Amino acid sequence: MRLRNAPSPDHACPAHPGAGHSAHALPPGGPGLARGQRQLPRVWFRSFLAALLIGGGWAGETDHPGPADPPPPAIVRVKGLGLLDNRINVRTIKRIWPEKKLPPTLPASFAEDAALLLRNKLVEQGFLKARIQVELIRADGVATNSVCGEGADFFLPSDLQAREITLRAERGVRYFFKELKFEGLAGMSPARARGFFHPTDSLIPLRSERPYSPTQFARSRRNLELEFAQQGYRDASTTVTRQDIDDITGQVRITLKVDPGPMFRVHRLSTEVRDAKDGPLVSESSRDVDAPWSLLWNQETAEELRQFQFGEGYADATVELSPIHRQPDEQEVRVDLKATVIRGPRTRLGEIEFTGQRKTREWMLRSKAQLTGPWLNRIEADEARNKLSRLGVFKSVYVDYPEETNTVEEVRNVRYTLEEGRRIDVRLLMGYASYDMLFGGAEFDHYNLWGIGHNARLYGVQSFKSTLGRYTYSVPEFLAPDLTAFADADFLRRQELTFDRREIKLGAGLRKSFPSTGQQVGLRYSYQFLRSDKQTGGAGVEDTRVAAVVADWSIERRNNPLLPRRGFRAGFSAEYATPELGGEASYQRFEGSFSYHLPVARATYLHFGFWHGISADLVQDRGPLPFNKRFFPGGETSIRGYEQGGASPLDATGRQLGAESAMIGNFEFEQALTRRWSVVGFVDTAGITPTIDDYPFDDVLVSVGAGLRWNTPVGPLRVEYGHNLNPRPFDPNGTWHFSLGYPF
Repeated sequence: MRLRNAPSPDHACPAHPGAGHSAHALPPGGPGLARGQRQLPRVWFRSFLAALLIGGGWAGETDHPGPADPPPPAIVRVKGLGLLDNRINVRTIKRIWPEKKLPPTLPASFAEDAALLLRNKLVEQGFLKARIQVELIRADGVATNSVCGEGADFFLPSDLQAREITLRAERGVRYFFKELKFEGLAGMSPARARGFFHPTDSLIPLRSERPYSPTQFARSRRNLELEFAQQGYRDASTTVTRQDIDDITGQVRITLKVDPGPMFRVHRLSTEVRDAKDGPLVSESSRDVDAPWSLLWNQETAEELRQFQFGEGYADATVELSPIHRQPDEQEVRVDLKATVIRGPRTRLGEIEFTGQRKTREWMLRSKAQLTGPWLNRIEADEARNKLSRLGVFKSVYVDYPEETNTVEEVRNVRYTLEEGRRIDVRLLMGYASYDMLFGGAEFDHYNLWGIGHNARLYGVQSFKSTLGRYTYSVPEFLAPDLTAFADADFLRRQELTFDRREIKLGAGLRKSFPSTGQQVGLRYSYQFLRSDKQTGGAGVEDTRVAAVVADWSIERRNNPLLPRRGFRAGFSAEYATPELGGEASYQRFEGSFSYHLPVARATYLHFGFWHGISADLVQDRGPLPFNKRFFPGGETSIRGYEQGGASPLDATGRQLGAESAMIGNFEFEQALTRRWSVVGFVDTAGITPTIDDYPFDDVLVSVGAGLRWNTPVGPLRVEYGHNLNPRPFDPNGTWHFSLGYPF
């Protein structure tokens, strides 16, 4: 049905209020009604007509169809690798396309690259004979099939356009190292040499952890040779003396002979400085050296000479090291080297430029990148780049030195190219802990507030036992490098075993980091509202206001904070509270901790931990210690035979008293079964006392246990059971723990 010559609104509603209307057209209210009320039926009619015309896709005498829906993007599928791996590979393949969203059809080159990418990935995993069935549905609906396999070129018609691509993987047999032997390692252990080819940190090496592929094997050989070169064996080489590959089982047996060659040592270094390659000699010097001539030594020496020239304003300085004399020996070769420094023209500092910033204020950038001049000091410029990077608001910061034109002398500008990072980041938190049970929450980060590099973080977690909220406002690079100023507010409401805890803390302070040593020091002022409701034993409610100064120090020297295998960590904090600071309580609280991790055999590790805390008024003795400031040991990160806080001193009714002095010792023996799974045995001890008069403790608790761990990217997922050797009357015989993260 099509309506022609439909009256327009102007025709249907004349400009004059009374034109074209008879008395019968008036509404029942008569002329005395308002104009809007008299026209209401017409308004309804016109609205209905307009909706009908628009909904039908026509209006008046001309059709005006709405915009057609865009065609859906092309579909990419991966099959044959399992649900999770299929999805991961689809995401990887989609990144080949330069845009975020795929077009309705994909060209043949995309399908070729996707098949080759997937096959190469399988080959790296040891599936040398993997085949990829490429199933395509072209733009015209016709289905085609191709195979990307071993030893054959894979090409598709260049004019092909596919709206669906399905890659069906046929992995075949996995090739893996069954045996890898070495000859002539010259002091390097076979286990260390084997680590260049596959992981060795598990008791049960799975085939998936020892894959063999020719490309990866050649790369590993080269890395082994480079390791010898770094020790001074510059002519080190490797030769395969035996290689047996079983195509049925995938077992690979290889014997690799290593010929390290002679040791090269630097005996003397002579340095010549010139303004140009063929220019006159500016200065020369020489010094004796006794060090292995390695690639690393070359790089460090050349960089040291360049850095000196950069500091003097020679921005284009280059250094070339070359041997001038060799004295061979049976065991080593002594080498004399010459360093030729071409420093180029001395460069004056021009303008400091910033590009790429959108939200960041330029005056803040200039305050962080202040160069002294008058000469261009590239060391100073790099330090300014590092300072901008440490603000934490840029994804990348690059610096270059474009030449200034129309100048008589050499002048260079310093240009910082900035890429701002995400300003808002939200992360959901969820999990399970033995005492808190299920918990969930969110972490909200807001970076580069006001465009001046300030950051804010809001953190909230709710569990069956507690409510925790924290807000932190921080100012990085405050007045000095790696110095952060911050203000924070914390709220905690927690149901402990025999009492309820509520805490509100407000604070502000400074924190200084020392990245080269892994240390941090901090100082802050804290004002706290503490409340404890002792539900068992009938001691009532205790409210306390605390004002304190807190100083802390820590050092982190573990190889991996999430899954430590070697190294140590230590920390200490001291809290001093007195009414003179604005609160009611007076006390001193000290905590110290230390952990050490040591590999002792293949895939076997020992872990030691110690913590000690003292909380009492040792100076003024003005009154009792606030109940919330006592120590309540026990739980998955403490002594594991107890629930959270269960190893606290108890009264005659089993109510938690808390400790004024407590110390905890942990010992763990860990055996890695595979790269993901480990078993542990542990002994945890706690010395506790409810009063400082019985320092260091008047009761000792001991737990022994074992557990199973699955190592994830965010830390080990732990299932552990701790058994108490000497439980008290109200203590359990043992406790199960299910948690995420390393215990100490």
